[in-house]
Amino acid sequence: MTGCAVWSIPKAGGNAQQLASGILTAFEIAVDASNVYWVSVGTPAGSGFLADGKVEKVKKDGTGRTVLASNLNLPTTVASDGTNVYYGETGLSTGNSSKGLRSVPVNGGSVRKLTTNDGVVAVALNNNDIYYASLDFFTGGELLRMAKTGGNSTSLAKNVDVVTHMTVAGDTLYFFNSDDVQSIDYVPIAGGSRKTAVGGAFLAEEFAIDDCALYSVDAFGSIIRTPR
Repeated sequence: MTGCAVWSIPKAGGNAQQLASGILTAFEIAVDASNVYWVSVGTPAGSGFLADGKVEKVKKDGTGRTVLASNLNLPTTVASDGTNVYYGETGLSTGNSSKGLRSVPVNGGSVRKLTTNDGVVAVALNNNDIYYASLDFFTGGELLRMAKTGGNSTSLAKNVDVVTHMTVAGDTLYFFNSDDVQSIDYVPIAGGSRKTAVGGAFLAEEFAIDDCALYSVDAFGSIIRTPR
């Protein structure tokens, strides 16, 4: 199995550069000013994965590839603020029972376990806070906010489904809620009512936001612009 690869290309166009190759089951990438990060969910095994996922990084020039965390229980999300890398273990592999929100310094070091109760499937960062989505198939997932220094979490929304992507824009947390009925929803980061920004069927569970609008891909492959 040759695995996946991470590439870069100038915004103005030009030649693509391969930054890293031979990545097993790459799932999500993140960038900061200096590095590119990714999670590998692990080795496929039957209908699931072994608990051997990884978080890795490489410099933007393609040098200095480093494993920051290994033997992870099916990680699906990663984010960096340039000081620490934040990721989640879902706990969905039977290989071990590890699950929760984690952080590790961008230059490597000890992994900090910020939560241990529920699996974490999505992470977003903003200023001094971490926003994360927990996973619970029985009672419903939850969106929460925690200070980067750690401590207690504040609930922002309960009874969410599998959140596959989330991002903070201004004073609002946007997230893709994936279930039989899909939607891109949002909730104030200070707490408040959950609302739907875009509903319907989607081809991709990723979306992007700028100062004016939200961009998503509908079931027909068209890029849809929705004012914020």
